[in-house]
Amino acid sequence: QATVEGVRREARQAATTAQAEAARRAEAEAALQKSVEACRKAETVRVEAETALENSVRTCRTAQAGRLEAEAARRWAEAALADAEAAQRSGWEESEAERGRAA
Repeated sequence: QATVEGVRREARQAATTAQAEAARRAEAEAALQKSVEACRKAETVRVEAETALENSVRTCRTAQAGRLEAEAARRWAEAALADAEAAQRSGWEESEAERGRAA
């Protein structure tokens, strides 16, 4: 009788141990799945960030090119204004000279 009881007790302990081990394995598997999913999300975020950075670089280059074009246009306008002012002065001087000759 005692031997049968001892075998039953050992069997219950083995079953309890097996259940606990199965539960630990299930928890580890769930943690692994969460980790894999987190890695996938992190990779997606990394790719999105890389794309955003590339877009930002392109935008900055476009803005820089626009700034350089605007600067060139400003210099051209300044030169055109200087030419116009010089032509105006020259015309005024010629006009004064003609008035002087007429008088």
